[in-house]
Amino acid sequence: MKRISATRYQQVVTLAGAFLVLIVLSGAAVRLTQSGLGCDDWPKCTKESLVPEWAFHEWVEFGNRLISGVIGVIVIAAALGAYFRVPRRVDLYPWAWGLVAGVIGQILLGGATVLVGLHPIFVSLHFLLSIVLLWNVIILWVKAKHQPQPKPVATHPKQVISLSRVLVGSATLVLILGTLVTGTGPNSGDASAPRFSFDLQFIARVHSASAWILVGLIVALSLQFRRTSNKLIQTLLALTLAQGAIGYIQYALGVPAGLVELHVAGSLAVWCVALWFHLSLFQRVREPRVT
Repeated sequence: MKRISATRYQQVVTLAGAFLVLIVLSGAAVRLTQSGLGCDDWPKCTKESLVPEWAFHEWVEFGNRLISGVIGVIVIAAALGAYFRVPRRVDLYPWAWGLVAGVIGQILLGGATVLVGLHPIFVSLHFLLSIVLLWNVIILWVKAKHQPQPKPVATHPKQVISLSRVLVGSATLVLILGTLVTGTGPNSGDASAPRFSFDLQFIARVHSASAWILVGLIVALSLQFRRTSNKLIQTLLALTLAQGAIGYIQYALGVPAGLVELHVAGSLAVWCVALWFHLSLFQRVREPRVT
């Protein structure tokens, strides 16, 4: 493998991140189209065949598996590319291989999810592991863009840094509670799939309360930047309010599949921007552009 520039390597990491988002959205589509057991075996589609027959539910589920295979190739390229990047950065190796380990975990967890009949605990863990992978890829992207340093230097007061950490934690809690709502609601992925025993109205209200806490944190941080504009916190506030509106509308309409898919996409956007905002509060030196 020939040497690759820092810019080219960053593009590989960006591609990995894009496909990680795609696999989450395609996984949601599998559940929302009731195709979760379109392939009822693993790693083959059925006990008799690796590839399904030409039928809608089977190919929705199998297509999700194919995307997982593409992601596997991309993250292996990201891991190997870290060794051929110019200039070489050994601090990137653990994060690059973390992506590989995470994708392997996703594939195995996805197989287990099918074998246990789409139990909501496994479905939730499958989604949350994707969030861990997105965290990994964002950290890797930031590290690949900047020169290595022992510890990034905070460029804002301690209370802002502390609030931003709470913000990321709050955004994560909203995601976790969202999986409980999903695991309780009607979009199970298959009519025979088990559900959580929570009262749907109660767990939806808990999820909503956590989202309002997140909004409060974003507003508090926005006030810290009232004299100096911060586009990331403004974007985060707009995304969170839009996400909340979608959540209330989908609940009122009986959680139609299209709005749920949009809500899943919004949850990824909110969480990624929250993490990005936190990382932006630290000073880092850009890598020199080498081609």
